[in-house]
Amino acid sequence: MEESNMALTHEDALELLAFLITSAHGCLRESSDYGHYRLITGAERLARAWEPRSTGQLSSFLRSLSTRTASESSYIDSDPDRYMNYLAECCQSIAEEIKQRNITGDGR
Repeated sequence: MEESNMALTHEDALELLAFLITSAHGCLRESSDYGHYRLITGAERLARAWEPRSTGQLSSFLRSLSTRTASESSYIDSDPDRYMNYLAECCQSIAEEIKQRNITGDGR
């Protein structure tokens, strides 16, 4: 498959993989409360790399995720309910995208 047709370039994918691996290593030393922040940051990086190659509702979701995550994550300590609501909103948005695409989770 040509790299231009992929959701991520090899460079994007390698950078994300490095972030995820080093985050897993960092979580061994950090507070357990920090794990969710690492995960949403990984999702933000994926969204930022993927969004230019997407269209429609998916593109809108990815753009929103990549632009809002940093500001919403700043509320982890000061307004945890707001942060939890943001994560719930992200879950709902990605679930709608999966449902719209009729993705069943069986490897298709």
